[in-house]
Amino acid sequence: GMINLAIIIPTYNRAPLLKRCIESVIKEGGDFEIIVVNDGSVDDTEKVINNFDDRRIVYIKQPSNLGVNSARNRAIATTVKDWVFCLDDDDELMPGSIRVITERISQMPSGYNVAYFNSKIVRDDHSFTGGFQFVSEEVFFDPSYSDTMLKFNLRGDCKPAFRTSLFAGGVYNFPETVNG
Repeated sequence: GMINLAIIIPTYNRAPLLKRCIESVIKEGGDFEIIVVNDGSVDDTEKVINNFDDRRIVYIKQPSNLGVNSARNRAIATTVKDWVFCLDDDDELMPGSIRVITERISQMPSGYNVAYFNSKIVRDDHSFTGGFQFVSEEVFFDPSYSDTMLKFNLRGDCKPAFRTSLFAGGVYNFPETVNG
């Protein structure tokens, strides 16, 4: 069936980058949710978010800077969508991304709860891609993202989509002691 998707964007004091990120997301057609979590910014972040007139945007404001994982957890607890896709505020979605994400998820066998998607990393004068797939819940048993990258001989900044039910009842959460 149709994939219910929420795009989660935590942000902290990066108003110009956030604007670019949200613009790239709202260009995509579809009935997905865009959850922007302002993690205690003191710049123009709130103004940037409020300037967008898109009914898909859900705005959450943290009382203070609690860290990116706290922001992600708050967004996941808020959504009623079946899948969440994590973006960072300095990311841009490439055209057609949402279609690729939803098609890939809908084709996954049942029991798969995580999908990772390639990203194109642009640094100064060069770019490269990185990405990989996980079976079911394996991702959660790796102590850290960098260990995962080493274990699978990966490079790059992969973007995950998670089945929201993984987080139901707080069984899994992003560790809020880690700010990164």
